[in-house]
Amino acid sequence: MKKIILLILYTSFLTSCSCLRVFRGIVVDEHTQIPINKAKVSVLNKGYELLVETDSIGNFEVFVRNGYGCPRIKIAIEKDGYQILETKQPNNQERTLLKMKPVK
Repeated sequence: MKKIILLILYTSFLTSCSCLRVFRGIVVDEHTQIPINKAKVSVLNKGYELLVETDSIGNFEVFVRNGYGCPRIKIAIEKDGYQILETKQPNNQERTLLKMKPVK
């Protein structure tokens, strides 16, 4: 009986630590508002090495699964001709508009 109770407590602890966060965004030029195609989007959260590219209209989607405390996603966006943009996933937004600054 003691083993069953410990197993239930252990299982409930493990399931309480799991989560899924999704960060969706659109990357555009800060001045022209034109979507940026093929910008590299890297997840910076420790233990979640993920690299995706924006599509032809600047969209991207990344996710983090099973993090303790369900941390917000941190990303870096890179594209030749633009400054690197680092940001965190905002709270309670379905899709985020991210503006990249051209290199002077």
